[in-house]
Amino acid sequence: MKSIKKFDYFTLLEKITPLIAVVLALLVGAIVIILVGENPIDVYKLLFGHAIGNRDGWGNVLFRAPP
Repeated sequence: MKSIKKFDYFTLLEKITPLIAVVLALLVGAIVIILVGENPIDVYKLLFGHAIGNRDGWGNVLFRAPP
């Protein structure tokens, strides 16, 4: 006899909370960028392009990330 798994709302919430936090952080950052007068898409492209877009960027992230 197969056991039927019950839907666990708290497990789902636990798994998607980090994703929600990242999305909210990007939205708050976009609001700040708009208030400064820049285009958030261009700024995020530049930010992520330099941070993780090439090997040197990855090296800098890994070098500066640890406390």
